[in-house]
Amino acid sequence: MEVIDIPYYTHEQIIKAFQNRGTTLEDQHDNHSGGALQVKRAAALLHLPWYTVATALYFYHRFYVRYPPPEPEFLITGCLSLAMKAQETTKRLRDIYQSVLNHDKAEYTKDLRDRIMDIERLVLQDTLFQTTIHHPFRYIVNIAKQMSLSKDLGSKAWDICEQIYQTFLCLCYTPHEIAFACLYTSALSLYSSPPDFFSHKMCSRFDVSYDIVIGALFDNRNSNNLLQQHSADIY
Repeated sequence: MEVIDIPYYTHEQIIKAFQNRGTTLEDQHDNHSGGALQVKRAAALLHLPWYTVATALYFYHRFYVRYPPPEPEFLITGCLSLAMKAQETTKRLRDIYQSVLNHDKAEYTKDLRDRIMDIERLVLQDTLFQTTIHHPFRYIVNIAKQMSLSKDLGSKAWDICEQIYQTFLCLCYTPHEIAFACLYTSALSLYSSPPDFFSHKMCSRFDVSYDIVIGALFDNRNSNNLLQQHSADIY
């Protein structure tokens, strides 16, 4: 069976998606960011591993771009539930929903379950029914090891990458492009000059476009670009 890659978005496509719904990326920023934080809070209550959380956030961002978002508790529960199935993390749908609301006595009915399942189906359609999502974190670890980078540099790159998953950036760049950009940003924040490892030759070694990584770092069109914020004090 042929595996079809999930398409990436450009910044322009994300902006246009909101404009087509009569709103803007800036107008939706607070609601979108608040929902992403709620995903992480609910995941913490459920004691979920980070890769499951990252997958839920990825689903959440894709849904937010593709469809008008429903009530946040349904969207977040649906994304967490589907991510758990993808990562083989077992929790009852009732428990997920109540964790999202932070209320273990919240009413849970068949109608609520059906609405959540509808969201799961929409996410599956948007991801072309692929639930195995590759994230940058493994690439950060592997690249740091191969290049003998310091533990502090790798750890900070991981933290930056976690923050990126609060934004739409994970929909715009491949995992290894984000990983390389996080490592570079981490190095810029720890050292006074750009690191020697970041070069056209090194990017080619890891099958990364130098220009695309620079775009991930400094693309001013993305108002949520955390990479740019992290390096703003250096440049």
